[in-house]
Amino acid sequence: TPVELEATQWTQILGRIQVHESDKSAAREAIDDYVNAVKNVKQDLNNQEVRKLFCESSKVFKQKLTNYVLRRDKREEPAIKKFQEATGEEYHAYRQEAEISIETIDLTTEWKQSVCAAEALSFVASQSDDCTAKRLRLTLGNGHGIATFLDQAHQDNKEDKEQIKNDSISENNTEPDSQKPLDEKRQLRVEWWKNVLIQPFSQKDGEKNDFALFEHPAILAASKEIEDVCKKGEKVLVFGRFTRPLRALVQLLNAREMLCRIDKKELWPQSKFCEKDNWNAVLAAHKQLQRQGVLDKKSLNETLAKQYQTFETHRQNIQKTLIVSIEKEFKEKEPDQRVRAIFNEFKNHDKDVLKPMVKAMQSLMGMNFKNAQSKDLVQIFIDIVMAATDHEEGDTDGNGSLNKKEASALWVAFKTKLIEEYSHTEGGFSRLMNGETEASTRQLLQLSFNRKEGHPSVLVAQSLVGREGLNLHKACRTVVLLHPEWNPGIVEQQIGRIDRIGSLWEEKLYQATKAGKPNDHIPRIEIRPVIFKGTYDEKNWQILHHRWDDLRAQLHGIVIPPLIAKDYSKDLINEINNAAPKFSPPKFRP
Repeated sequence: TPVELEATQWTQILGRIQVHESDKSAAREAIDDYVNAVKNVKQDLNNQEVRKLFCESSKVFKQKLTNYVLRRDKREEPAIKKFQEATGEEYHAYRQEAEISIETIDLTTEWKQSVCAAEALSFVASQSDDCTAKRLRLTLGNGHGIATFLDQAHQDNKEDKEQIKNDSISENNTEPDSQKPLDEKRQLRVEWWKNVLIQPFSQKDGEKNDFALFEHPAILAASKEIEDVCKKGEKVLVFGRFTRPLRALVQLLNAREMLCRIDKKELWPQSKFCEKDNWNAVLAAHKQLQRQGVLDKKSLNETLAKQYQTFETHRQNIQKTLIVSIEKEFKEKEPDQRVRAIFNEFKNHDKDVLKPMVKAMQSLMGMNFKNAQSKDLVQIFIDIVMAATDHEEGDTDGNGSLNKKEASALWVAFKTKLIEEYSHTEGGFSRLMNGETEASTRQLLQLSFNRKEGHPSVLVAQSLVGREGLNLHKACRTVVLLHPEWNPGIVEQQIGRIDRIGSLWEEKLYQATKAGKPNDHIPRIEIRPVIFKGTYDEKNWQILHHRWDDLRAQLHGIVIPPLIAKDYSKDLINEINNAAPKFSPPKFRP
């Protein structure tokens, strides 16, 4: 997606690939004309002359860029055509946006006070040189701001360094200039509002209160939406920018799921509570779920240990027969050489990795693990090897095969990845993927998230890490946007993780149409931004939408966005949208 914010980026791209100045100048003129034509036709759809000029500018726009742009057009995908046929709607309606709204009136007194202070700070900080206040102004609505100011000793400068750099937000506070009384007064106002903002959450019973993130309205609202989707047997992909609120969401989701499973007397793959799971998240979940009594670690650990024995017993039974089962299946069908090389080493070193291997299998298969057949275990083994090793990895001499030395080195690398990933605390209903997540772990997370069974059911990804290079579409059609973005290109990349050929959405679409389901039961790809209504968050989302509309008009064939289109005839909208430029590859016939 080359165009992210504005059409002038086209000329920047042409400059980078060293297009001749005369051609670049002609392209620039066509781009400017097209942008203006889009603007004009949106404002005056009924004017035939305006529509004619738009069509002409669209043709020139395509002509000047067609030598440099190649883009698969979604409108040509069979699933999209099937959706249009089944619903009678425009192709882009297969994506459905629905805000996860947070109404200020529903908040507690403390949160109302904090939000009002943040709105005041938004205004004051815009006049101030306090970079921390400016950052807070941008990020309060998603939880990062409050988390940072709760305890200055636990700022996220290290974990979020790349994200902050990407957002062009400086971490260095500017000292107020004592020679400028007006600036000093503004700085004092900033400090006063910052203190008002954090006061309700800074202390509790004389001690610092670190419950704030687990009670943050945005995180609570996202948790409820996520859990509702998971109850339907689907997975959820969450994107955000800052590590602390993302980690808090993961910890809270895991705590809530654990307590719910315990209350329903269902198995939970964890033998004891670990400190890194955050006891405060468990206490917050206990309170939010309105569970009776006082929760203490000792009783929780006793309950977990008792129910965990079921998992351990079944694993031990699988461990006794796993190697024999795989070997038997491989005799009937010879596997890929990488898989065979890993298995041969596995047989000789099974004590090192047998337990984490079976844990991996159980995590990937979920409840199906209990009744797994030999062929199921073999397929899972193959999937794990293929996910944890790259194509041609280990083939150092490049001859297309693995000798004994190469196979041994590949085994060491594989074993390290497996142990690191599956020797951690179990549970994993929700997992975090951020800048510290190793590439090998990301590959295994992709594998497990793409399976409908097993954990994780929720993958919470930091935007810089998770929005490129991952296919997360096999078991998920819902994206929750926890933190507002400014750049529609980024949002497109995020949604693109689940909007792919062979996705869960496509599978459910064909199931629904085959069953003759009515329009309101035809599945969509769900996009769920978390929005504080009536605050800066809402304004941010509106700005993103305006920029998104520009992007769609240039590349997606959506010149008239749905919000405007609903007030005009379908034929008129189709006339304009169908005239939008298309850059799909030419079709060659044999």
